[in-house]
Amino acid sequence: VDTIIRADISEVFHMPMKTAVAAPVTPKPWGWSYLKGVVQEADPLFQGLFRDVDRLPAFAPGILVMDLYQWRLRNISKSVVQWTVLLQGLWFDLLPLNLEFHGQYDIIDWRWSVVGLGELSYVPELCLDEAKLLHFSGRHKP
Repeated sequence: VDTIIRADISEVFHMPMKTAVAAPVTPKPWGWSYLKGVVQEADPLFQGLFRDVDRLPAFAPGILVMDLYQWRLRNISKSVVQWTVLLQGLWFDLLPLNLEFHGQYDIIDWRWSVVGLGELSYVPELCLDEAKLLHFSGRHKP
């Protein structure tokens, strides 16, 4: 277990959506430039996948709201599986989902995804106080 929910989750369940998925923006240093470096180090052939990604924020799929009607209509599951196969499972679901939605997602308030708590040595007290979801992603768990 690496996630602690501290608020009523119905707030994100009922949020209005314009796209098939909603997620919080990934905080630095885990944005596109970091992901690009990891992937290109794994296989330079993947370099072409990252055109124009620096101008778009990556998202953290630790909390993800999906419009299942759109998901099924567009057969998004099949496409995400294809990305996963192409990337040989690199970065599990984070990278395939970000490449699939490539900046085309609704943004969830940052308080719903205070991430990296299993790696960061310091998190501002205000962030912890206002957090609705604490995600201890990384090596250290509560």
